[in-house]
Amino acid sequence: MQVQWTDRAENDRENAIEYIAQDNLTAALNQLDEIEEQIDRLAEYPKLGRPGRVNLSISNLIRETANGSLYQL
Repeated sequence: MQVQWTDRAENDRENAIEYIAQDNLTAALNQLDEIEEQIDRLAEYPKLGRPGRVNLSISNLIRETANGSLYQL
């Protein structure tokens, strides 16, 4: 499965990383690595999350971050 980011999701990710980087570039890069690693994992295991609130969606919390993902198969 291929993961496709929505424009809004990409913008949110970029804004969050830029915000963190203002205080700590290393932490921002670590967060970005963690997000990308876990989203890549969804490509391999798309049913990893749990049913989401939006019809036919799956939600997944991204560990070690304050982020989550909402996706559809």
